[in-house]
Amino acid sequence: MLADAVTSVQPGALEALETYKKKDPTKVVVRFKSIGSAPIMKNNVFKATAGHKFQAVVLFLRSQLGMKKDEPLFTYINAAFAPAPDDTVGNLYKCFGTEGHLIVNYRCVVSVILLSNSGLRRSAGDLRRWDSVGANPVQLAQAE
Repeated sequence: MLADAVTSVQPGALEALETYKKKDPTKVVVRFKSIGSAPIMKNNVFKATAGHKFQAVVLFLRSQLGMKKDEPLFTYINAAFAPAPDDTVGNLYKCFGTEGHLIVNYRCVVSVILLSNSGLRRSAGDLRRWDSVGANPVQLAQAE
């Protein structure tokens, strides 16, 4: 009964599912950029298989930086958002690729930004107040 329902869904549905299951063998150029006090990589451009999950990129980055599993590492795409570990590299590149690269920013301290009406911008790793006119950063003391 279930088999009849599956085959009668859509004529091309099963073919589409089989296509989706195949991993994309193409390569994506990934460029790593450090943020804040994170260590800088000597070689920051690598190629990743488009079908791999983003978690594989994070594990590779950890190995390149010589970090242990329990050390914090936060990754962002184009310094804008943190992708889910199960996103594929190919999908991230198709949606957010920049000039032929997938830019992955990384830092070792969580980045929390709070904005208020007074123009105060706080980040846990590096607190700065931005002037609303000139946007010049001024160092502030670390918050507790």
